[in-house]
Amino acid sequence: MDHMKSVEIAVMTPAREAEGMMDEVFSQAAPKGRFTKSVMNALASAYRDAQKAMGFPEQEMYPDFDADVTEFPAEFVRGLAMLSSAAEDYGKPGLIELDGITADEDVARLAATIQSLMADQEFIAFLGSPMGDTDDYTDEEEMEESPEGDEMEEMFSSRA
Repeated sequence: MDHMKSVEIAVMTPAREAEGMMDEVFSQAAPKGRFTKSVMNALASAYRDAQKAMGFPEQEMYPDFDADVTEFPAEFVRGLAMLSSAAEDYGKPGLIELDGITADEDVARLAATIQSLMADQEFIAFLGSPMGDTDDYTDEEEMEESPEGDEMEEMFSSRA
């Protein structure tokens, strides 16, 4: 049992250190200003809609804020960055930007942007699709079922 504990520590320690370093990076990128609880909760609600679309389990949903904040929490920034990256992969780069958010109006605008993105059924389908499920994969599938493939099979089987 002690061996398992040391293996767990050896594996988990670097992961925790990496996560801590990531949190530090996200904390430095976090919007700073005076943000009211109600506006932050509107943003958190929009983000939870995105989390649901991405298939997050209920226990991992981002909670509501219980007070006004002067800086976005690192974990929240990380989640918003992940959503921004998904929007970029979908073909909408720069849609979700955290730079320049310093007041409630900016937070409200970001929440509205996320809500409009969540209304895009194609984006919801994109979020729900498994990673690696790209058009290239579909093209390969179609190639396998193409008539040329059948002709090649017949050619090889006729030589047997």
